[in-house]
Amino acid sequence: MKRQLTIPVLIVIYLICSARSCNDNENSGLNEQHRISLVRDSVKNAFETAHLSDEAAHETEMTAKQKLLDMSDYLRILNDTSIDGMIRKKAVDMIRSLFLSENVKLKLNPIRKEEVIPLKNLLSDGLSGKYASTEISMDSVLTFLPLRRINDTLYAGKMHFQYGIALKPELRKHKRSSGRTVEIYSIRVKKAFGNDTVRVWSVCLGNIE
Repeated sequence: MKRQLTIPVLIVIYLICSARSCNDNENSGLNEQHRISLVRDSVKNAFETAHLSDEAAHETEMTAKQKLLDMSDYLRILNDTSIDGMIRKKAVDMIRSLFLSENVKLKLNPIRKEEVIPLKNLLSDGLSGKYASTEISMDSVLTFLPLRRINDTLYAGKMHFQYGIALKPELRKHKRSSGRTVEIYSIRVKKAFGNDTVRVWSVCLGNIE
């Protein structure tokens, strides 16, 4: 929690110093730039942790859980052909951003429940209206395998959840539900920070079985 508070404060200080440097005269410019550099380095150090603490790992798992629940909401939008096409295409982009890649394998076919398909196929089929007669739900998400360090840039774990399918118009009257596991990852990636870059931990989902 302390780290969560520190980072925004440092960013605010950095922005204030940057704005101030635009208004200061030339004589104070060098000193101001030095202070900005120190603040920038502090922000980078706060972001660029070499490993995940137990608290950070728990926060990562909670983020992964929320991403999975978000996916359930986005899938409902994607498969609802009564919704504007541009909104459904945005749902495709949002779902894609949750995953390691669009080639991950998912056991989420709403029609052939046990079939494993790539994410990109699930999205294109959904956009075409193939799953318009179904409603998907994901809930009861629990950590199955806690995050563990794989190497300097990767942590991996798994979560278990309940995957439900209901056929319209009956919907929840004939809902079928079964357990699934999803791979979760925390990957250290480069992000732009002003004219510089920082390496931060990014959370994403992987294969679903």
